[in-house]
Amino acid sequence: MNESGRRFAEFLGKLDRAALAQLRRVPLEAAHADARVLRYLGGWADDPSAPAAMRTPAVVAVLYARHRRHEFGVPVGEAIRRLGRDGALDRRFERLVRADFATLVGELAQILTRLANEEIPLDYGRLHQDLETIERRERLGQVNLPDPRAAWAGSYYRYGKAEETEEIGERTTKESSNEEEERV
Repeated sequence: MNESGRRFAEFLGKLDRAALAQLRRVPLEAAHADARVLRYLGGWADDPSAPAAMRTPAVVAVLYARHRRHEFGVPVGEAIRRLGRDGALDRRFERLVRADFATLVGELAQILTRLANEEIPLDYGRLHQDLETIERRERLGQVNLPDPRAAWAGSYYRYGKAEETEEIGERTTKESSNEEEERV
């Protein structure tokens, strides 16, 4: 994570209860132009009057206010994986990583509700950095930038596969032991 992402996450952690309550009420689709967001985040953009400059910090601040469980080092894919992989979550995750920025934000908000209910943390500094990159790739056509969604998928599927492989290995070992006992 870059220094800007770390500072942004630390800043979010210092917002008081009143600020968080105000931010929770902001609709995500209009967060970048909402006066409540600009009141708290105006200093995070070179030109806070430019809606594009405020889009990512505003979205991340509103998501944080709704979830409020930050932990450095927990990327999006890993946090979602901690919900427990199943077919429905896999399909939701696949929609998330294929979505354009606006759709991605809505999908992410729904997933963060589940993360909050399960008290699963997320690295908001990294989320800020990732969404900034995704938004820049989309808005400016900077497809040469690495897409953070590939890293999300790596952390979501890699660990899930390892756990599944371990479970399959344990079942196979038990089945083999049972078959041997039956032969004896």
